[in-house]
Amino acid sequence: PETGYGYVERAEPLGEFNGCAAYRVNRFLEKPNLETAQRFLASGTYYWNSGIFIWQLSTLMEAFSRYLPEFYQNLVEMEQAVQSGQPIEPIWQGINPVSIDVGIMERAEKVAMIPVDIGWNDVGSWAATHQVGQSDENDNVLVGKDIHVFDSRGLLVESDHRLVAAIGLEDVVIVDTPDALLVCARDKTQDVKKIVTWLQDNNRTELL
Repeated sequence: PETGYGYVERAEPLGEFNGCAAYRVNRFLEKPNLETAQRFLASGTYYWNSGIFIWQLSTLMEAFSRYLPEFYQNLVEMEQAVQSGQPIEPIWQGINPVSIDVGIMERAEKVAMIPVDIGWNDVGSWAATHQVGQSDENDNVLVGKDIHVFDSRGLLVESDHRLVAAIGLEDVVIVDTPDALLVCARDKTQDVKKIVTWLQDNNRTELL
């Protein structure tokens, strides 16, 4: 019941293709709270949204034209610029960005899904980085040349510019960069967005 992922709810089956069952998509749902995620898991009809999409280019362009007409016009203008040897940067800078999930997938009417078990992990948090990293016998993932931990378990420590030492810690993330240091519990890594919001609110944009 992962609270850091988006979910897809399946609808009626569409058949089997190359040995894989396919379903029509009922809806996309963004990051739920724990209670909702547990309910999703128990239902058996919700899946993590891996963000892996397959389409024909013509279908995607039609969707841009229908759901994001302003962005579609930007694409047309960039194509014309390329063909005429003009720079696309001025057009690119004027684009109002929106994710493909929100702009297209959550609004499109003809969306199908194929549930797969491929060992997928959305490495979008430090906790996920720990899961996919190479751990030692105490489940510590150490990324850097001069990191030393003692009597500690379940750490993710990342630093590439100075010595970092940890003693007597459990399930903690330490990320040391030249301009900032992050220390947090592994089960709170999704809350790093609180720091980003604080930096924005306090005009500390040099750290973003």
